[in-house]
Amino acid sequence: MTKKAAPMAKAKTKRKLSAVMTKPKMTPPKTVKMPAKGRAKPAPKPKAKPLTVKQRDKVLAAAERILEADGYEAFGVARVAAKTKLNPAALKTSFPTKLHLLAAVLETNVEDDTDAAQRLILDELPFEADAVGAFAAMIEGLLARHNQGGWLRLFVNLDLERTEPEHADMWRLVEHRLIDRGTRIVTEMQRRGYIDDSHDPVTVQFFWNALMDGLSLRGRTQPKPMTHADIAKAVAPILLAGFAPKKS
Repeated sequence: MTKKAAPMAKAKTKRKLSAVMTKPKMTPPKTVKMPAKGRAKPAPKPKAKPLTVKQRDKVLAAAERILEADGYEAFGVARVAAKTKLNPAALKTSFPTKLHLLAAVLETNVEDDTDAAQRLILDELPFEADAVGAFAAMIEGLLARHNQGGWLRLFVNLDLERTEPEHADMWRLVEHRLIDRGTRIVTEMQRRGYIDDSHDPVTVQFFWNALMDGLSLRGRTQPKPMTHADIAKAVAPILLAGFAPKKS
């Protein structure tokens, strides 16, 4: 190699080295995790379908039977689901918690009781023709309904106050419905002349509900238990006549 060619070769080498040194760094490609063979991604669970009206009625009836038989502590969404053979997730679309289910049961119970009382008192009994007989039939009918609904609500309230006192207000909310419906029935009875309209309707409905509690309990605890008909026959004349002595 000539003396002139040597510097040229050196210059070319420097340029190559410079190009290599200034070349931007290449970032390695990101590694992509491939799914393991034979492991498919799990499909999302399908959402539970809401209960139909028929299923909801079935759930409330089963829940009421459990409350009557075993009390509040044995009551719950899972047990009602097992009783009705329905998917617990489906129940929770309508009743997310035990308390939601309990509220629905008590509300339905009150509405059924007051509907039955209204039909009996305002549509079926002949107060104009036979006041004593009509009052006796009313007491007998209300006692029968009370044994189905009134005792259930009363004992659920006692259970709630003992086990979950922070939720005892639920009972009062349900009782407001009973007071409202009962007051309207009494007001209509006063309008028809069955009850003296000088009495406060709210006080009268309170008296009737308290009377049903007491008569039902005392009828059960007598040495010789009294039937609803026996109680009604004995009490109706006293209620109509009052306790004041008759003036001579």
